[in-house]
Amino acid sequence: MTGQSIGDILKPHMKHYDPDRPVPPPPAPNCGICGDRGWSTDSAMGVVWCECQAPKLAKDAARRLAIFADLPESFKEMTFESFQLRQDLTPPEQVQLSHAVASAREYAKRNVDVKWLVMGGSKGWGKTHLCAAVLNERMAKGQPVKYVSIPDLLTDLKRGFDAGDYNDRLDVYQEVDLLLLDDLGAEYQKSSSNGVSWASDQLYQIVNHRYVHRMDTLITTNVPIRTLDQRIADRVLDRGTGLAKVHIESLPSFRTGRILDES
Repeated sequence: MTGQSIGDILKPHMKHYDPDRPVPPPPAPNCGICGDRGWSTDSAMGVVWCECQAPKLAKDAARRLAIFADLPESFKEMTFESFQLRQDLTPPEQVQLSHAVASAREYAKRNVDVKWLVMGGSKGWGKTHLCAAVLNERMAKGQPVKYVSIPDLLTDLKRGFDAGDYNDRLDVYQEVDLLLLDDLGAEYQKSSSNGVSWASDQLYQIVNHRYVHRMDTLITTNVPIRTLDQRIADRVLDRGTGLAKVHIESLPSFRTGRILDES
């Protein structure tokens, strides 16, 4: 290629080039507002997301809500539509279960004044499924919700002491719009020598904060509520203020078909 000019080098590539041919215009943008930039300007607010980004933003928001909610994978399929009313129950049992389902549905839609929904009684009749259905329905409408089993809650708070962010972790459970405390159980009834176990004290801080501020809370338990720490039991069973709707049902387990009594 020694001695070749730039023109000689480019000549094979230019044989189809027509300098008089007009350059075609760029394709029209999909969005006539922002020109596919994703943002536009507003005289009052300055630069803002364009309305064409609404589907993407909604999807991102739903993903963040799901991560924060921390629902176990299997619980994401727990809806009112997937809940079985069952044909193996006696007529009185069917009435009991129907009332519990109706309460959960109304609570999910915020058609009731109560702030707390408590599901207790025998094991395996669908308490957690109904409460998870409430979470899923509220979350689908954009509300921040949080699921936690009591053992995981206590483990998380203990880790907070080691990590130095205990107060931040506690705030999540105290302040989230809707909290499900799953499996409030017998293993946290025992008191230490000072009369109040560490576990009960942590639970009381969360329960009392949400009680005082009348914050939406779901609770499931397999144990008689009166056997819990009295401070917690008094708030869970406080029907007098209209705060809580309590369902203590003795129904056959989905898994065994038998009534598995409270521990």
